[in-house]
Amino acid sequence: MGFYRLKGNAAAVVATAFIALMGSHQAFAQTLASGNHNFVNTMRSGNVSHTFVSQSIDAEFGKFSGKVAPSRNAGVGLSLDGAGASSDSWRGFGIGTNFGLEVMKFIQFTGGHTLVSLRRNDDGLQTLSGSRFNAGARFVFMAPLANLELGGGIIASKMDLVQRLDRANYYGSGMYYSMGMNYFLTSQVSVFGSIKTVQENLVKGSGNTSFDTIRNDSTTIGAGFSIWL
Repeated sequence: MGFYRLKGNAAAVVATAFIALMGSHQAFAQTLASGNHNFVNTMRSGNVSHTFVSQSIDAEFGKFSGKVAPSRNAGVGLSLDGAGASSDSWRGFGIGTNFGLEVMKFIQFTGGHTLVSLRRNDDGLQTLSGSRFNAGARFVFMAPLANLELGGGIIASKMDLVQRLDRANYYGSGMYYSMGMNYFLTSQVSVFGSIKTVQENLVKGSGNTSFDTIRNDSTTIGAGFSIWL
């Protein structure tokens, strides 16, 4: 009798464990179906401010045009290769680090730094690289699938241009406008994608390249992750 009672108790334990496992599996499936992002969005408090650190990598492409100062060439525009009044297509990438403060789950204030490396499309010996510092704000619109973020800001740049054997450094400023999507994996980690338009004007500080100013109208497409503190 003792043996059968022990066997019956073991069967009951196994059945209970199986039912609990099935229940947890269904709960996990429901969590996936409802979306972890939506759950985190709902649970995050809007009464306190949230700080975050973001890391991203961007692909950049656009038009860069250079000009010689009027005092040097009577106002004639020069392209980056020093011939003709035209702009040139450049492409490259940037690696950015940003810090931010989110208020009421609606407004984010951000600032950071991006390392930029660009190359002229039809001449690999012409490169533009350096640093961009940015400060701006964006509005966050909560959504079940991913939050929509719209914003803009100002940038300050320090770039080094290499034209074959010539080299010069440039300083400048500009503006950017951005649109992105942010998805919360947990309350402390999110991933995002963004598109930015950059308008930048650079002035030569020193060096022997063929032009004195650079106008940059480019687009960046990037992705990254944020750590929420």
